Amino acid sequence: SQTDPDFKICPGYTLDVGAEGPVVIDADYTSIKCGDEGLLSDECTIKGGFAQFQVVGSPEGVELSGLTMQGSTGASVIAGGSKESTLRLRDCAWTQNTGASAILIRDNVETDFNEDASLLLASNATAMSVEIRDCEFKKNKVSHGTVSNMGGTLIIYKNRFENNTALGGDVVVAKSGTCKLQENCFFSHSSVAAGTIFVQEGAALSGNANNFGVLNAAGTFSKGRCNDIFHETNGTDCLAEGEPCNGFCMTFDADKCSLDSADNPNVPLDNAGITIQTKMDDTGKQNLTPIIVATVVAAFTVFGMAVIIIRRKQKGKNSGGDTDISNSRPSRGSKRGGMLSKFKKKKARDTSAYEVEDDDEL
Repeated sequence: SQTDPDFKICPGYTLDVGAEGPVVIDADYTSIKCGDEGLLSDECTIKGGFAQFQVVGSPEGVELSGLTMQGSTGASVIAGGSKESTLRLRDCAWTQNTGASAILIRDNVETDFNEDASLLLASNATAMSVEIRDCEFKKNKVSHGTVSNMGGTLIIYKNRFENNTALGGDVVVAKSGTCKLQENCFFSHSSVAAGTIFVQEGAALSGNANNFGVLNAAGTFSKGRCNDIFHETNGTDCLAEGEPCNGFCMTFDADKCSLDSADNPNVPLDNAGITIQTKMDDTGKQNLTPIIVATVVAAFTVFGMAVIIIRRKQKGKNSGGDTDISNSRPSRGSKRGGMLSKFKKKKARDTSAYEVEDDDEL
């Protein structure tokens, strides 16, 4: 049987795309990863170029993992395969990219964009499916969306977005595309259009669960400002500056970032000192259950100690003397582009990891 095309980048290596063009991926189950495990902590960097990776044709089960992608001027990843194509981006980071988007999902087209970012957005057919999980997007300045879905199927799960600037938003869903958002955190986003998440008329947000945002500054629409999730309606073009914009706004449903550690909750990495309101119950009041439980436990503890002291004093009287317990202590006993030749090939992999999961459990 044919060996799956798996490629490994050595930890600590930096690949400058430059004038060589993007790594073109057109073979099923192509995997490009940092080190043996595909971990971001192994510090593999892809930098420069108009585009860095481009999916073409109809490949299924493509995966990029553990890569830092920076400095692209068009789109770092162009997911331009057919509607049957699938791509997973896992434990990656995008930083300081410009152009149209850091990640662009568009219809199947193999073309030379002549380093014109505006040509990237001319997508008119059903696009491919992309899943982004456990990734970071920081300090990207793009002309459309940090992640732009132009007619594809997008799942965004457990990602951190910080200090990105875009015309449309951190996530733009357009041209009949769909997007499912779960357990993502959005910090200090800035956009001209309304919404950190922008959903164009005809596109759809197919899921929205446990997403959090703070310090975001998005644009306005006919009813005011919308900093969270904006749905465009009524045939207006909210991405065109100066045009009337109608729609409705939804808020993120989480009151803290699920990605932050338990000992430092709700504080984004680059924004220490932010105070998040204590969680309220459905009536708008603070949840008093933990306080009541703690009070009951303390009462039982005091009552138990009192019983022990009384019994020991009674025993001391019965034995003809008092018992001093003040000093007592318990005992101690208790088909690929030319640049793929730079990567090291690895053995075939299990393809089951690329099955799409349903419902809210990703």
